[in-house]
Amino acid sequence: MFNQKAVIFEERSEVIDQIEHDSDQFIITLKAPKASKAAKPGEFAFVDCGENT
Repeated sequence: MFNQKAVIFEERSEVIDQIEHDSDQFIITLKAPKASKAAKPGEFAFVDCGENT
């Protein structure tokens, strides 16, 4: 078992680029300095776009 400590935080970010694919799937590039500093290879981010999507 891995001994990992979860890092959870909120960060308001800016969409730098957006590419739309089939089935309403998107690849987005975000400017998120705090998340960039905390990220490690193989990790994922949960992105909530809010109510006005």
